[in-house]
Amino acid sequence: MKHSDIATMKTLALDFGAVRIGVAIGDDAIGVAHARTFLPHDAATIEAINRLVINEKIGHVLVGHPIGLDGNSTSQTKAAEAFAMQLQQHIYAPVELVDERYSSREAHANLTAGKRRAHEHKKYVDSEAARIFLQAYFDKDDV
Repeated sequence: MKHSDIATMKTLALDFGAVRIGVAIGDDAIGVAHARTFLPHDAATIEAINRLVINEKIGHVLVGHPIGLDGNSTSQTKAAEAFAMQLQQHIYAPVELVDERYSSREAHANLTAGKRRAHEHKKYVDSEAARIFLQAYFDKDDV
């Protein structure tokens, strides 16, 4: 990898869901996350993520790990873990599970504060949640 490629490396965050996958991308050099349009969770999802990884020069993928508020696993936890394992088998970038507790709640609050109507939230909330846990990752790790 050339030095210039390292400077443009990005991190992709995915908020796993049975219907939609929230998407956010952040530039590692400046540590700022931006929400993108969600992906439908269907048979083409893995290939769509792979194209995104290649086209956006993604060097690291974060998948939200929906641990229960009590710290225990839920059915969603196991589904996200399986999705992350499947994803790792199909893309070249490393995949990491990260705690996403409270990100959806904060995403709804952000969308409400941003004057989005409640019925519009479902189009944006998953990607906003991905942006929130990606930004928290950047802020914590000072990438």
